[in-house]
Amino acid sequence: MTDTLPATEQRHATFALRLLLDRRGDPPMDIAVDWPLLLALAQQNTVLVRVADRIQLAGLEPPAFFVTAAERERERTRTVFGVMQRLGERCEQTDLAYLFPTAWQHFPDVGGDLDLLLLSRSPDVDAVILEGTAASLRARDLRDRLAGTALYWLPEAAVALDIHHGRLGLVGEQGLYPAGLIHRRRRRVVAGEERFAPAPEDQLILQGMSRLAGRRSFSIADAAATASIVRGQRLDWTYLGSVARQMGVLPALSCYLGYVDQIYTALYERHLLPPEARSLLTLDGWGEVAFQQGRYRFAALRVRNRLYWRQLATAAIDGQWRVASRLCLAPAMVAACSMGLVGRDATAGLDALVTIIFSAL
Repeated sequence: MTDTLPATEQRHATFALRLLLDRRGDPPMDIAVDWPLLLALAQQNTVLVRVADRIQLAGLEPPAFFVTAAERERERTRTVFGVMQRLGERCEQTDLAYLFPTAWQHFPDVGGDLDLLLLSRSPDVDAVILEGTAASLRARDLRDRLAGTALYWLPEAAVALDIHHGRLGLVGEQGLYPAGLIHRRRRRVVAGEERFAPAPEDQLILQGMSRLAGRRSFSIADAAATASIVRGQRLDWTYLGSVARQMGVLPALSCYLGYVDQIYTALYERHLLPPEARSLLTLDGWGEVAFQQGRYRFAALRVRNRLYWRQLATAAIDGQWRVASRLCLAPAMVAACSMGLVGRDATAGLDALVTIIFSAL
């Protein structure tokens, strides 16, 4: 009997993840590679360039169409990173504190969008750093106003640039963390040049904040990046937990790392997270994660509601009323998004509510 598509897809996802994590020339899994399927999964999960490199190191010979697609993606990566370099130089020339929070962790792959964090909360600075580009601004909607973001399309790199102005989080609830994030940034050599990257503890906090909130799945690239951070260096778990707790995102971090630990344990029959992390985090009780329809998926609705109420309760208990007031807008924003009302069609009542909250901030 032939394997079902879900089982075949699962095996190819596992194959891709092992290629990314086994960097010592370990023999590949015993698998009859379905090259069109592997290509589709690699493209969907932002791992094509790395998978292509590791396949050849493992002694496999991919077909020409796979190699061609990987080279095309490699060229796109070079173009995107060239744009990032120019944007970083513009920020430095104008003394703007900045950070690309997530882009470097997937190198030499790059996704379809870029996040750029600026400490300045004024959207006027965008024109300064984007001068000379053909960037076009998407009309700011309710979501942008809440999160303090502006979304641009950069045609030269065929990539979206999401600029965060001094805030992070689904509704911009994290107003203090960005300053610490940039203060702790480190220089890292990427492609032979020094780049700013978050400290490893901050990389995990960012993943805990963003991989589950408002999402139903996460990618092979996310799982690989998390596993590489945990395995690659000694982390200060006490410090990491303290910062995550203060921000109200410790449950989200626990949930996400619990899912990645599940994936890693299934892969290697041992836990990813060390004892000090396991004693700090609540890893159980979040349900199962499984690779389905091209991504790692979880019980999104149940998990999202649970994490939201825990974060809101933490903010209220700690007296973080500005954070709590913004979080109170999250359900309305999610509802508006689901009904397609985040742009010009947003209801007047919801818009008025946002105005009232902003006046208190």
